[in-house]
Amino acid sequence: MLLEKWIKNKKIFPPDWLVCNSQYIALTGSRAYGTSTDESDYDYFGFCIPPKIYIFPHLYGFVNGFGPPPPSFNQFATEPPFFDETIKKEIDVKIFSIIKYFDLCAKNNPDCLDTLYVKRENVIHSTEIGNLVRDNRKKFLSQESYYRYSGYALSQLCKAEKDRKGNRKELTDKFGYDPKFLSHAVRLLGNAEMILSEETIELDKYKVLVSAIRNGQIGLDEVKRIVSDKENYLRKLLEQTKLPVKADYDELKKLLLQCLEIQYGNLEKALHIPTDDRKLLLEIKEKLKNIN
Repeated sequence: MLLEKWIKNKKIFPPDWLVCNSQYIALTGSRAYGTSTDESDYDYFGFCIPPKIYIFPHLYGFVNGFGPPPPSFNQFATEPPFFDETIKKEIDVKIFSIIKYFDLCAKNNPDCLDTLYVKRENVIHSTEIGNLVRDNRKKFLSQESYYRYSGYALSQLCKAEKDRKGNRKELTDKFGYDPKFLSHAVRLLGNAEMILSEETIELDKYKVLVSAIRNGQIGLDEVKRIVSDKENYLRKLLEQTKLPVKADYDELKKLLLQCLEIQYGNLEKALHIPTDDRKLLLEIKEKLKNIN
């Protein structure tokens, strides 16, 4: 696995349990969107299941509000990205705890949802649990996608005109804006359209248009028109879509518990579920039988 290589080369320093507990890692960013260039870096995104003490600290004697706090883990990230001498490219890695990952996906966070919709060849590591989550990715989609994607797109549009710093200064000086951020805005709105109308995401569907914007072939005024038209269309789609207003958290909780049971084994003791409220665990056990 790439993580092991980077650890061995002292490029990343994650918790010692992260490699064995990683469940799903995908190549995202421009290389998944079909818009990469020779200079593009590599973005890897995924989730892991931390050791049981991180998820169920009460089983190890920790009492909330008394004594030392239990160990916690939300994510591991390379900040800033590191340079890989073998491929001569910068590498950015972000791996979430499954709890945080589910939460972000349920809120239709664009970066997280992207990882579940990359092409299969861009999934560089996936366990039984990773496959299970990917197979159930549609359960995360909801009307919240409109607000998340649209809000993110508009922030990118503003950033395109205001950001004059960093290693892209040559481009911003040439155009008066950063075309990379403009391309992100259009791509995000295109993805929102697919979610609301088709209930899926094809990450490279708009690669020709996005690449043209990123290369400066389509200017700021034209992009603003495209964004305005997309926004109007998305508002109409929002009224027509069959997606739920919010993701079904009960269904996602069942999926999450399935994943944790595959990893940890029986969770009955960990969850302290009363005798008259064991229906959820029974449903999970039946699903696990079907998987196995």
